[in-house]
Amino acid sequence: MKDVLNELLAEKSFLAADDPRIERMKRETAPILYDFKNYSGKANLTNQTLTLRGTIPLENLHVPDQSYCPAGLTKGLSINAWLNADLKGLLQSDIHFKNYFLEKDILLKYYHGYVAVESGELISQYEPVITYEYNDEFEKVEHIEQKEVKVPEITVSLKGNAPALLRYLQKQNVISTDELLSRELFPLYAVYSNNNMDLLQLSTSEERVLPELSPVRGPYFLFADIDFNQIRKQKQFAFLDSYIAPLSRLKLKGTKQDAKTGKIELELLCNHF
Repeated sequence: MKDVLNELLAEKSFLAADDPRIERMKRETAPILYDFKNYSGKANLTNQTLTLRGTIPLENLHVPDQSYCPAGLTKGLSINAWLNADLKGLLQSDIHFKNYFLEKDILLKYYHGYVAVESGELISQYEPVITYEYNDEFEKVEHIEQKEVKVPEITVSLKGNAPALLRYLQKQNVISTDELLSRELFPLYAVYSNNNMDLLQLSTSEERVLPELSPVRGPYFLFADIDFNQIRKQKQFAFLDSYIAPLSRLKLKGTKQDAKTGKIELELLCNHF
């Protein structure tokens, strides 16, 4: 921000007087306008609500002409989101993390351009807790108890060649033969995998069943509905509470205009500023 202000004071980074973007922005009535690189749009702030309408580049996302969404939208979710994109432009290299290695070409081969994320109410998981006691012979004896912990029910669904993707992730020790995500990769909660021929599902709920219906056609390649008030009220992500306290709800929709351009509509409701 300081660098931007210094450039403005030095009269740098200004548009030329004959730049066509100036005339285009003059015709707009919105109080906030932006136009840089391949991003443009307008925003408004009224009654603690920020609305934004604009365009974004799609070259690196490779959004398909036909988008998909979950067949049945679950009610009462705090997070409901999906994205249609093959991500070839974003995933430029192999993934290295600790002792884990994933080849980007294999991931992109088995992933078929659709991911959905849901987060609902708190559920119970049970973590082993080791305690020690002394028996009648004064010998130290180990006891393992199952401690109940409350975690958010988070589910991620990936469309693609699910059996092949699962086999590869198991080969790389990302998912165990018991179909559990490595706790070294994600230590917060236990995450269970499930799949059919077309969908790989990762969920904090061991009882979460795969949807009976495959994703259906929808108008938005990108969609997100996040209820921050519900997230805080249910303590789903307590470590984020202080950061999201000013926020109430986010709604985001993205539609494909052409191969290079997408249209974004955003509404952010705030509790206070």
